[in-house]
Amino acid sequence: IRRVLEKAPHHFVWFAEAPGSPVPFVVSETVIQTTLPIDAVLWSIYSPEERLKWDKSPFVAHEILHPGGVQSRAFRDFLYSRVTIAPGISDRDLVQERFLTRLPDQSGYAILMSSCSDEIAASLGRPDSTDVVRTKDLLSAYILKPCEHGILLTTLSQKDVGSHVPSFFQHMARSVGKRKPLEMAQQLERHCRRS
Repeated sequence: IRRVLEKAPHHFVWFAEAPGSPVPFVVSETVIQTTLPIDAVLWSIYSPEERLKWDKSPFVAHEILHPGGVQSRAFRDFLYSRVTIAPGISDRDLVQERFLTRLPDQSGYAILMSSCSDEIAASLGRPDSTDVVRTKDLLSAYILKPCEHGILLTTLSQKDVGSHVPSFFQHMARSVGKRKPLEMAQQLERHCRRS
């Protein structure tokens, strides 16, 4: 595990590669400097409609497929996202099973996500398609806790973006992937200041 970026006093990114695994982990920790309550910051991340107001990712679609319900003290639903990568490279899409829960000490929240099976994705109306490459989300998470200067946001992402990506673009994607958590945190913080 290496710390790969220390852009600001309140932001750190770690990048880890397991031997023999082509899919790296990216973990970040950021203080979102805001006076908003934690529930408002959570909703800015959790709600697709709110997220599209501030997240500058190249979303083609970002929507809840099934409203879900409570399962084992967590709220469970299913989320569909599709993003444009670059001209000449197929779009990527993702069908995630998502859980929202309070942290054990009740001080904050965790949003945990991973790809659902192909069968579940098809039953939700989003079968694998030939016009897009299905991304495999091995594990993603957002953990929000109040702290002295606002909200401590920890993110974790381990995604396999699929095949048919030229090697030069894979290298560029890894570089961008290391900066993405900081950019996302800055966008979220600006959104919180406007709210």
